[in-house]
Amino acid sequence: GGGFVFDDFPNIVDNAALHVGGWDRHAWLAAVFSSDSGLGHRPLPMATFALNHVFTGLDPAAMKLTNIAIHALNACLVLGLVRALLALALPALDARRREWGARFAAFAWALHPINLMAVLFVVQRMESLCHTFVFAGLWLYLVGRRRQLAGERCGAWRILAGLLGGTVLVALCKESAVVLP
Repeated sequence: GGGFVFDDFPNIVDNAALHVGGWDRHAWLAAVFSSDSGLGHRPLPMATFALNHVFTGLDPAAMKLTNIAIHALNACLVLGLVRALLALALPALDARRREWGARFAAFAWALHPINLMAVLFVVQRMESLCHTFVFAGLWLYLVGRRRQLAGERCGAWRILAGLLGGTVLVALCKESAVVLP
């Protein structure tokens, strides 16, 4: 529950360009690049805010539900990332123990209080989407690296897609989060 707070107002509530009412291309371009929060205008989060607005208006509960869905996706990505990391780091460990370790890590990450603001403050979706692409990029990197170590040829493109593609997508969310490389 709860309404909009802090930076939600200048970025979402008071941002008239973000209040898209239909599917006009020019209105969407204006909405996507309507953020003054950074040099890159943070187009991916702004697009998701505009999409929320199209379907639910300025309903903070609906926007927070979207944040919860992104957080759940991130927990799944953490699970995959930790699985891949444990498989590389501890190949001799029993697969069942690695799986439970990965599940515990993902569960602990998902419920850690530090993530509360990214879920409950609507504008912090910018941060949550950064996590999405950092986790996905790292996971792709580890999958690619594991394939390389196994002598398979298809590992390098996963590594490049994870690092380069993930970095580009992170930069479209929040410039300060370009930490993937």
